[in-house]
Amino acid sequence: MLKPLSLIVWILLYCVPNFAQQNRIDSVTQLIERSADKNQKGGLLIYRSKSNTVISMAKAKEDAQQALAYFQETGNVEGQVNAYLQFSGLYSREAKYKLALDIDSICYALAKQKMYKKGIAIALSNMGRNLQQVGDMQKAKTALLESNEMFKEAGLESETAEIKNRLGVLYRRIGDFKSSLKYFDEALTIATKFNLTNSLANIYMNKGNTLDEYTAYDEAIKNHLQSIIIRENTNDLRGLAQNYNNIANVYTHTGNYDEAIKYYQKTKLITENLRPQNKTSLALAYNNLANGYVALKQYDSVEILFKKAIVLFTETGEKPGLALVYHDLGGYYIDIKEYKTAMVYLNEALDIRKGSLLINDEASTRNLIGVALGKLNKHEEAEQSLLQALAMVKNNNTRLQEAIYNSLAKHYNQIGNYEKAIEYQAKYFNLKDTLLSESEAINMLKEKANYELEKKETALKLSVKEKQLDALKLDERNKTIAFLTIGMALLGLLLGLVIYYLKQKQKTAKVLLLKNEKIEILVRELHHRVKNNLQVVSGLLSLQSNRLEDETAKQAMDAGRSRVDAMALIHQKLYMDESLESVNIETYISNLTTSLAMSFGFDNRIVKTEILLQKKDIDIDIAIPIGLIINELLTNAFKHAFIEIENALINISLRNNYDGSLQLVVEDNGKGIAAGLTNKENFGMKLVYTLVEQLNGSLILLKEKGTSYNITINPIL
Repeated sequence: MLKPLSLIVWILLYCVPNFAQQNRIDSVTQLIERSADKNQKGGLLIYRSKSNTVISMAKAKEDAQQALAYFQETGNVEGQVNAYLQFSGLYSREAKYKLALDIDSICYALAKQKMYKKGIAIALSNMGRNLQQVGDMQKAKTALLESNEMFKEAGLESETAEIKNRLGVLYRRIGDFKSSLKYFDEALTIATKFNLTNSLANIYMNKGNTLDEYTAYDEAIKNHLQSIIIRENTNDLRGLAQNYNNIANVYTHTGNYDEAIKYYQKTKLITENLRPQNKTSLALAYNNLANGYVALKQYDSVEILFKKAIVLFTETGEKPGLALVYHDLGGYYIDIKEYKTAMVYLNEALDIRKGSLLINDEASTRNLIGVALGKLNKHEEAEQSLLQALAMVKNNNTRLQEAIYNSLAKHYNQIGNYEKAIEYQAKYFNLKDTLLSESEAINMLKEKANYELEKKETALKLSVKEKQLDALKLDERNKTIAFLTIGMALLGLLLGLVIYYLKQKQKTAKVLLLKNEKIEILVRELHHRVKNNLQVVSGLLSLQSNRLEDETAKQAMDAGRSRVDAMALIHQKLYMDESLESVNIETYISNLTTSLAMSFGFDNRIVKTEILLQKKDIDIDIAIPIGLIINELLTNAFKHAFIEIENALINISLRNNYDGSLQLVVEDNGKGIAAGLTNKENFGMKLVYTLVEQLNGSLILLKEKGTSYNITINPIL
């Protein structure tokens, strides 16, 4: 069941915008049904496909496929190109960039065959966008520049706004900020001339990203807020999610982490609720929120967020995105002083970034590798990596160059070369002073204040109109007073009836109270009998186990009895506690682990539990699966983990995550789990995975220094 707040968000993010969209689709559907011309039907189907994109990806693809069939039947090559271009856009939206590139190639070949210049230009533009996503920057650059020339040749000036926007993004990613800003300014001029509202929002946002990289933070904030205003007016929720993410990046880079976290959380909320869901955007939201928590030294959910981002980028095949998460994860492990682990992820990032046109990205990773190597006392390798990073940034006076200077200063200070340490420290402070001046910081605050003021002025205008309406309504109210007077007389009569009704209701309430008390007694008795019956079953299983000679069958019988005991313990607590719907999970886990330890001949002090929940009373439907999961994992540990282990120890923790989910960790210091026990075909582990799935959760198994099960539980989502 959705929480009330989640339900409201879902309605605002999904139902309300889609209502108007559905009306538009219905109108186009009527035109399609009335049309007899197949080419006209194909064009309308492509239009409906674009409208369906925000409601149903399946219907959007179905419309594009039907349009393609009509155009193939009539031999309309231009129509076929347009249908394929729609397919490319749909697959890009689903982050299936390699498949989109295959479609782009078909578009390009067909358009070239017919010399359909607009089709050629758009196909090349899409190629450039999708090639960037898979990390082939050189081919992306070639495709985008060729597309730009083709648009000019075809005389499609308004179409060039988007291609110049994409060129601006590409040049930012390869570190050429001046060319990036030049293309964005050209794009803004064209988009303003033709009043391309959506394009303007994109261009302002992307220009803000370049200005952020260029350390012009006040201008970056200004452009991001201009984009946000446009998207708020058009209710573009996907775009707003991107805006919030990017403006949060600026606040992160200027050290305003609290403000950054607010915007990152807005991004995550919108992105998780939008349908169809964009895996790329969601992965970036998880990654950036993790970075925000790292900056605030709040590490509880950092690894989980990073690993969610890795899973999503792996699914989409986006190598640049994967490299970004590996890089940031390496930085996190440096922050918590796990330098060897940091090196593993940083080398993964470098392998992807090395040899691409993403020079600044590669330099950034080499800088962190240098820092980690220095912490591992590999000073020569550290120096080499840091100097390579510095050589790559080419004195572009960016935030990255500042970070490398700082790393070199610390490195030389660590190895005792104080002369060079002072030299790089001076360069670091000199550049740091230029990156965020006091005037820029003030301008950032001014831009935000102007944005808030504009919103307040809009609200004030609405208030004035409402007052005018209130004045008009006042006359109507005066007319109703006479009717109200008559109504008062009737009210007196009704009041008498209400008093009579309330007295009858009080009598009924007393009867219901007595019935409820009887029902509660019966429910407690029911739980008591269920507990007794389960204990009888447990006893029968125990007797049967003692009679068995086959060891495998005996173990299976004992495992079944253990599961029955875990459920019996729940029903015992239910009829003993005040609440009939929930149990105190802390007491329940403590009793369960004590019982299990003693049944396997272990001192119950080897199990340490830590329950950090806002509410320790948990619904029975959640408590029983948690108890069964712990029962299975502890049984495995007691049976297999502590052979030849002297100081056996099991830690169990259950805590709240920031996103409302629960985090259950069960870990031991045993010899490590055997391969067969991790297999889902094993009945015990199959039961665990089934219960985790029932709780809408996920399980991560770590086998370093023993065995650790990290289980995320989302029972309400």
